Amino acid sequence: MKTFLRFLLDDTGATAVEYGLLAGILGVALIVGFGALSNNVENVLNTVSNSIKTD
Repeated sequence: MKTFLRFLLDDTGATAVEYGLLAGILGVALIVGFGALSNNVENVLNTVSNSIKTD
C-alpha cells in the first residue's frame, strides 16, 4: 500500500507530460492557422491574377 501511495504522490514525470501537451496544442494551432492563412493568400493571388488578365 505504501508503494502505491508513493507512486500516486510522485510528480517527477509531470514536467515531461506538460511539455508534451503544450507541444501538441501548439502543433494543432499552427496547422489550423496555416490552413486559414493559405486560403486568404490564395484569394489575394487569384484577385491579382484576375486583375492582370482583364487589364
